[in-house]
Amino acid sequence: MEEPTASELLAQAHEEQELKEAANRRGDSKAALAHAKARRRALDAACHTAAGREAQRLLRSGGAKAPDFVVKLYCMFTEYPTLIYWDDGRVVVARPEERLEPILAKFFRTGKFSSFQRQLNNFGFHKAPHLSTSKLRVYLREDLQGYPAESVLALRRGQKRGVAPDAARRTDEVIEEWDSRSEEDDVAAAPPIVEPPPPPPPPPPPPEPKVKGPWPQWSGEGRCYAI
Repeated sequence: MEEPTASELLAQAHEEQELKEAANRRGDSKAALAHAKARRRALDAACHTAAGREAQRLLRSGGAKAPDFVVKLYCMFTEYPTLIYWDDGRVVVARPEERLEPILAKFFRTGKFSSFQRQLNNFGFHKAPHLSTSKLRVYLREDLQGYPAESVLALRRGQKRGVAPDAARRTDEVIEEWDSRSEEDDVAAAPPIVEPPPPPPPPPPPPEPKVKGPWPQWSGEGRCYAI
């Protein structure tokens, strides 16, 4: 049986995420946890595809765990080399960039190219207009020139060498869109189900009108008598 690709497994993870969110909206925490666990299994399996296994093998000697973003970036180099590839310290994206967005949507929780670009900035890459052409957009990290594609697996967020100034101010932006969380965190992040308040009690009935007694009348003889 052919092994599913990383993108297929990630598409499955996205489907489980949608089912989990629907269960959260229904207030079904048991189903939400089950879908969160299925999502985590799919994400873990995605990192053990051919490209993912190679990434883990390269990291095993140091015992480090690479961030999700760079593992998936490395998987994209392997699976979609006509759209995105590594070239001597450069991440090269084929233009128009919109062609890459459906692939990004398979690997990450957002398919927006602008968000992907900010994440490259967060990991130390910056635009290289002098290297870009009408057909290619290039993101450069000078200290990785001369190293193979596997070198991205050693990167960590916040290594700011070569980051564009506007990206440096936005290092923490959209991080949640790119990192996987544990299933317990996923369920805990769901908004609590708030029961509607009970209706207010009905207003009290109006008081009954007082019945006035008979008024005394003048008898004509210097005294009053009651009717």
